[in-house]
Amino acid sequence: MIKGNYKTIKDLAKTALDANLSVLVLGHPGVGKSTLARELAQEYGLELIDIRLAHVEPSELIGVQLPDRETGKLVTYIPEWVPKDKPAFIFLDEFNAGVSKLHQAAAYQIVLDRRAGKVKFHPETKIMAAGNLEEDNAIVTPLSQALNNRFVHFILEPDVECWLEWAKKAGVSPVMRAYIHFRGIRALYNNPGDAPAFPSPRTIEWADRLYQIAKAQKAKREKIKYLIASCIGEGDAVQFIQFENLYSQIDIQRVVQTGEIGTEDKHREPSFLYALTYGVASYVREKLEPAKIREFSSGIVKFLKQINSEYVVLFLKEVMDKTKTFQVLVDVITKDHDLAKMIDSVIEGINMYE
Repeated sequence: MIKGNYKTIKDLAKTALDANLSVLVLGHPGVGKSTLARELAQEYGLELIDIRLAHVEPSELIGVQLPDRETGKLVTYIPEWVPKDKPAFIFLDEFNAGVSKLHQAAAYQIVLDRRAGKVKFHPETKIMAAGNLEEDNAIVTPLSQALNNRFVHFILEPDVECWLEWAKKAGVSPVMRAYIHFRGIRALYNNPGDAPAFPSPRTIEWADRLYQIAKAQKAKREKIKYLIASCIGEGDAVQFIQFENLYSQIDIQRVVQTGEIGTEDKHREPSFLYALTYGVASYVREKLEPAKIREFSSGIVKFLKQINSEYVVLFLKEVMDKTKTFQVLVDVITKDHDLAKMIDSVIEGINMYE
């Protein structure tokens, strides 16, 4: 089966859906399969009809036939979910989770014949299904070859760069994004198979949601650790808290205004530099208008000259979506003789990330 990250699978799935083919996306729990369906439905401008196959009776998929006393004939009663006279995005989630042969037989109609009972779907209706992988100790029922042959198949794999791009748009905190960027794929997804709470893109987002609420409430560090652990497990929660402690000790405003980051050995460690770069970039992106960037230009330039080009790339990537901010920063950087030599390679490096 074709494997890929979120961007790749989204692009491939959209092409298949454009061709009116039904798509089956498999992947680890919490890697973004449901999010993918929601985004695709939104981009098509279609109502999302979310059906959990294992949670419904087969009759709820294609309808039931009951006798009509007046005519003496069988009448087909169509399920409420069936879209009538308009296109929709039908999403069959948890498609391989403990479904019976009757479920699979009912699904034949939906995914290939594109109908439920006698009701044909609108020709622009899109059909996507999603399920877990057998290796994840999830409840998985093998699909018949007849049903498999009604789909185009993809496997969605977790990917740090794709998640970071999504996370920034979704409002995930800079410290959580810095932590995932620093620790990499094992921090983003690591299912040991015997723990109820483990890191996944879904649970990382939950953990960050609780973290932001707890910080706003000025909760004690121990409570924050417990909240994070409830989502991603105790070991990963400890790792995050250690990183967050480092992040919280950085005086971001002072760094922006003066460019001073300190001379101690710890200030050259990757964990510190990731925390620092995300912190400064987030502050510049969210707190400073272009006029303030110019006011603090000497401090920003001094800061950038003390970090390696990979962190300059990271810094600029963080502010690229704020067009005016990015343009002012590039103008400030290119006016410095030393940084001007780096800027072309930095921009090239950013393009390589895209």
